[in-house]
Amino acid sequence: MGSIPIYTQTASGYVDFDVTSYLQTAKQSGNTVTIALNANCAGWQDVFSRKNATNQPQLIVSSH
Repeated sequence: MGSIPIYTQTASGYVDFDVTSYLQTAKQSGNTVTIALNANCAGWQDVFSRKNATNQPQLIVSSH
């Protein structure tokens, strides 16, 4: 199975995760995919909710 790169973010804002190859590998293998965000990593001290005034999480799905 593929893996998603680990990112370190030191400032507030959005971080993009390109999970294309991970999902393609899972699809080819017939696997179900679960993606979770672990905010206990260094540099990830806050993960905002959709109720926050700024930096609400977004899930953007696009196909090419």
